[in-house]
Amino acid sequence: GLDAPAGAPGTVLMTARPRPVKPESVALVTTPQARRAGLESERYKLTGYAEPLYARRLARAAGGEWGVLCSADGRDVVCADCASLFVVSEGRVLTPPVSAGALPGTARAALLEAAAASGLAVEERAVSRDLLASAEAVFVTNAVQGVVPASHVDGRAVNPCHPAVLAAAALEAAAV
Repeated sequence: GLDAPAGAPGTVLMTARPRPVKPESVALVTTPQARRAGLESERYKLTGYAEPLYARRLARAAGGEWGVLCSADGRDVVCADCASLFVVSEGRVLTPPVSAGALPGTARAALLEAAAASGLAVEERAVSRDLLASAEAVFVTNAVQGVVPASHVDGRAVNPCHPAVLAAAALEAAAV
């Protein structure tokens, strides 16, 4: 069944393999795939990866590498298919809030904490598709690869060497 009997030990499954090579940058493509804010299950990384895998396939079919998932209503972006999303606009670093559907990832939390301690302002707020489309720079972060700058968003070049991206990468590197 789906539920273990009361008092029975749980089962832990692990996969071990070499850490993937960190890409210098990634090309992101916004997909219609949504993360549903407010569902308890969306607060955790579970074994059901159908939505992120579908977003990745859509991104690759459109000539990109990683997919960007949207809010349920499609107006805002919330994360990449395997990473938290950060956008630099008008010199400010923005990241979608967990309440919008962003996964509260460990790398995201560590970067927000390190940024606050260092004085790098990162604002948690809704990031519209239009704001993403006009961003100066975009980067993603996850526990496996750390901070990875975007080179392109929906086919438009963005600055992977923007000072805010470099500052975030330095904070992440110092925390490891």
